[in-house]
Amino acid sequence: MTPYRGIGANIALKDAVRLRDALLAAQRGDAQLVDAIGGYEAQMRDYGFAAVRNSLKAMQQMTGQGSVAMALSRTAFRLIDRLPLLKRRMARGLGEE
Repeated sequence: MTPYRGIGANIALKDAVRLRDALLAAQRGDAQLVDAIGGYEAQMRDYGFAAVRNSLKAMQQMTGQGSVAMALSRTAFRLIDRLPLLKRRMARGLGEE
């Protein structure tokens, strides 16, 4: 996972919650342990690989634009970081599948 979408930690937390849910389902007897973990892993592969592809695409877009475009992007991100309202608005769109 590249850092260019900033969602690696979000995906890790999503994995942890879904694994917890699968283990709790097995503990309650709603599913066999192997089946619960298998279902979790199947979902994880789907959204995990999609997240990696999107992150790679964002990295390629960011680094393939040349030094001037990269400098402008960095300046924009620094500005966004200093404006809380704008930062919150932008953060709402991050981490979506």
